Amino acid sequence: MKTLNYAFIALLLIMSSCRTSNDTLPNQKFNYDAYNAKNALFTTLNKVNLKKNVAKTTNLNEYENALATINDEFGTNVSKTEFDEYIINNPTSTIDDFVQSGYISQDEYNIVDSFFTDLETYNFDEAKTRLETRILDKNYSNSEFQKYNFLVNQLMITNDYYVSHGVDIFAKAGTNKNISKRISASCAVSIAANAISTYGLMSCFVPGPNCWVALAGKGLSLASIFLSC
Repeated sequence: MKTLNYAFIALLLIMSSCRTSNDTLPNQKFNYDAYNAKNALFTTLNKVNLKKNVAKTTNLNEYENALATINDEFGTNVSKTEFDEYIINNPTSTIDDFVQSGYISQDEYNIVDSFFTDLETYNFDEAKTRLETRILDKNYSNSEFQKYNFLVNQLMITNDYYVSHGVDIFAKAGTNKNISKRISASCAVSIAANAISTYGLMSCFVPGPNCWVALAGKGLSLASIFLSC
């Protein structure tokens, strides 16, 4: 199994919070309501300090403050999870470590890995389209499909968030990228892995896109504060 940059971590942490119990196979179609609410999330994240500090205690306080601010804005109750703790205590761990520790499955690994492999050849929009096709071809149950639907929204939100800060973290391989862009790209992998792992672990209290938006903000906050993304 190829060892991926620890940046996979953050995308893994979010995908455990809004799982649906309906496992019948519907006419599956991707929903982008969470992505369409991105501007409200970006405004919220601008209210908190997302910079890594030397002191771990300070970082923990800033993370808790970020989660509280997100919950206040979106009426949710996202909170720090066991997997968050693992990432905080093991910031250089890889996606292989997550599989071995039981935080993500082999299938989840394959889906995330395939997207970042495609980025070696395709631009972000092309890689996203290929990812969506791959997910639909799997004929997942509704609950599994919703998990990957959230992953797609998380990737789109992450892309726009960093682009708004002048960094193209999903720049296609072979293009001119400076060091800061390459570092941020590794963070994107981490955020993606976070998303898959965390989806379904907690209830957000609210139906609709606010849950996914809050979870997306949670992943971005964790990556920024503890992984220097």
